[in-house]
Amino acid sequence: MLRRARLTALSSLIAICALGLVAASAEAIASSRVTTPAGTIYPLVSEGSDITIAGTVSPGTSQVDLRCYHTGTEYAVIDENVPVISEAFTAEVPRFKFDEDELCRLRAVPHGNTESLPPGEETEFRGPLVAPSQFEFSPTGSSTSLSSLSGYAFITEAEHCGLETHLVGPVTLERTKYLFFCNGGIASSLPSEKLATPVIDGSIAYGPSEAANVEKEAKAKATYAGSPQVTITSKSFNEANGQTTYTEQVPFVRCVPEANVQPTETSCSSFAPTGVTLERTWTTNDALAVISMLDVWRSTDGKAHEVAVNYYNEFEQEQAGGLGVFEFPGTSAFAGTTPAETVTLPSGAGTIFYRYDSAAPETGSEVDPQGAIVYDRAPSSPLVVITPTSEMQTEVVYEAPYKFAVPAGGTSVLRMTFLTGFGLPEIRAEAAAALAGYAPTISLAAPANGATIETESSNVAVAGAASDSGALASVTVNGSPVTLGAGGAFATSVPLVPGTNTITATATDQAGLTRSASVTVTRKLPPPKAALVGAITTDKGNVSFELACKGAQGTFCSVKDSLTTIERRSHSRLIGLLARITKKQVTVSSGTQVILPGKEMRVTLKLNSTGKALLKQFHKLPVHLTVTIAETPKATTALARNLTVTPAKRAKRRKRKR
Repeated sequence: MLRRARLTALSSLIAICALGLVAASAEAIASSRVTTPAGTIYPLVSEGSDITIAGTVSPGTSQVDLRCYHTGTEYAVIDENVPVISEAFTAEVPRFKFDEDELCRLRAVPHGNTESLPPGEETEFRGPLVAPSQFEFSPTGSSTSLSSLSGYAFITEAEHCGLETHLVGPVTLERTKYLFFCNGGIASSLPSEKLATPVIDGSIAYGPSEAANVEKEAKAKATYAGSPQVTITSKSFNEANGQTTYTEQVPFVRCVPEANVQPTETSCSSFAPTGVTLERTWTTNDALAVISMLDVWRSTDGKAHEVAVNYYNEFEQEQAGGLGVFEFPGTSAFAGTTPAETVTLPSGAGTIFYRYDSAAPETGSEVDPQGAIVYDRAPSSPLVVITPTSEMQTEVVYEAPYKFAVPAGGTSVLRMTFLTGFGLPEIRAEAAAALAGYAPTISLAAPANGATIETESSNVAVAGAASDSGALASVTVNGSPVTLGAGGAFATSVPLVPGTNTITATATDQAGLTRSASVTVTRKLPPPKAALVGAITTDKGNVSFELACKGAQGTFCSVKDSLTTIERRSHSRLIGLLARITKKQVTVSSGTQVILPGKEMRVTLKLNSTGKALLKQFHKLPVHLTVTIAETPKATTALARNLTVTPAKRAKRRKRKR
């Protein structure tokens, strides 16, 4: 940590007088303005290039000091005696000049200025608010200090406290009281607690921090073989809004040769891996009112494991002995807790609301913090309230026991979201949003909602995608499981019935939370089709052919067929016949058949009396064959041919032998 340069008005004045520079250095600056950077600054003070600070001052000024005020008289010195040229100044300052976790107001002031300049007030020395952050890492742990316009957060790795939060006074911008103090940690901070570390497959397990403590307790002369280390696998910091995301990997080991006894040089001479690693991801928003924790317990040896772990949560309260109150899921009112009390939570996701002072109004006093912890699955057994009994302690503590299986080569996920604010209504709204955010996301890309699908096949292709902030347990489409591909994409097919169909895809995560997406489609059966199979014969005075029906199950080919011819007449006398279609046509044969899909039928059209008479008269009958399929709204022609019908050949008489 950097040593904070805090100067009071009195000490500044004494220092200036000692140097005999009061008259020379206290230049009368009527006003100044820091113009660069513009807006609120969110620097990560442990990384990055120098920060450019520039601005303007009133005429007659030769130099200024750059200070970042935490209170009216306390500040960090950023730079001194910065020259002013043509009523403007500029300086390049290292990031570490800003205190790593203190909100402050950047100002250009006269050297030796002793005025009280509260950061929450506008003065003649104008400048932006600075909300710095810092990230630190060591092989045995990590820590992050964050500040924002509404609060502070300090996050340590999983085996330590986890999360600490302050709010910021809306006027003074000073830190107010704690709300969370060590939340989400998986090692109890109370020495009397027995379950201070996870138990993996029945053995006490140690992460990097606790493993280092074990080495000290065993009076080891050197680091043990197999000592674990924390690694940061990803991190990001947005200097535009201060949002932070990072993931740490915490591997767990057990003592060798004896895992479950007091560690000594004899019982614990080295470490062996448990095959389980915790991957913890923290995500903060720009105001630190919502801080999310994602814990992924991963099997790293391809084997299944059983994990038992206590999640430690500590809350500050108004005074020693009470006034902090909880509203647990399944209850409808706030109430205090007593030491050794147990609280059974309903299964599934839920929210624990907390008020720092039961006497403060729920709508917010702008002094007393209120908050909540939102979780995606309830503890495996009742919460254990371990409120300290010391009259000097002002915190209330509970531990949430979890037992879960980590599948071979897989993961088990737990999510918590920590909410802070002054008013309970806003906390409830944020909690509802966090709960909704835990549920998986799922969408259907095909078929389109409301689509009409004309198909003979009873199956239709379905495509979509699913995801979860934790881990998905299953995805189904109309109740049948599907396999996810890259990016959570899935593809399958479902059967449709003629008419309206609903297709529903459902995603379920490891916490049992579900979300569904549905589309409604209409299956329309395509009209059946009749097709000629083989050749058409016209002998023996008949027309014969074979038809096949092609269509979806549930349909049929209703076939109408006819033979027509055209009579040529001179006046009223018949002089010839034509097969060509004209308005003056004569039907010489007709019929109706019903053919089922996939079936074939032999059709023979015999001449009616008119046809027989014409054939007898002309010995050849030119006809037009038409086969139509009856449909709604209109019939379609399946076959149209011009043919010639000839009479049946008479058998030759045999001559009798004499």
